[in-house]
Amino acid sequence: MVIVGLNLNDMPLQLSLTVYVLSELRNEEQMAVLLQELYHLMLSKDIAVHQYTIRLEEPMRENNKPGSGNNLYLVNFPTNNISVDQEILVTAIRKHRLDWEKNNNKH
Repeated sequence: MVIVGLNLNDMPLQLSLTVYVLSELRNEEQMAVLLQELYHLMLSKDIAVHQYTIRLEEPMRENNKPGSGNNLYLVNFPTNNISVDQEILVTAIRKHRLDWEKNNNKH
């Protein structure tokens, strides 16, 4: 049996990164800041991420169920939509969230 190590710098697949963040501040502007930070971190490590999912969740007491607060989600956001311009990125995040909700709330 041959064991091959995982090389994150040369993946044969498209990588997705999912991050859960407990935050008192949950809006598209905060989402954009986190997305830019994650994007630059992955670039600095030569890790090519194809899309990002970020969940900004309200910190809850231990007796409350996870996800029961006022949470903000960005699902499968393509890397090529990430802009260094904060205003453009916030607009892209809003559009992506609207499109995603429209396409995933079919009954």
